[in-house]
Amino acid sequence: MSGPIPESLGNLKSLRYLNLYANELVGTIPNVLGNLPDLKKLELSSNRLSGSVPPSVCDWISSVTSASNCGLNLNNFTCPFPAKCDAQIEHICYGTCK
Repeated sequence: MSGPIPESLGNLKSLRYLNLYANELVGTIPNVLGNLPDLKKLELSSNRLSGSVPPSVCDWISSVTSASNCGLNLNNFTCPFPAKCDAQIEHICYGTCK
């Protein structure tokens, strides 16, 4: 898969696991990914994502029971991360900042 993450993923309200590890994804993380009510695991590591992590995704990260349920490392995010995200994201996002 290559290109941006489709906003239409936000329509998959029953989505529980989203693994897009090691694709050719570019652009930002859509805000809608943080609003999926049943999402338990989000893996976006090893892509070329950039920009800031959306506030809704920061909220989702703080609500999951384990940091291992989220992978954002090895991308090109803009740092520092939003203050809301910093504590939760620091240990799951190595090699992400440009």
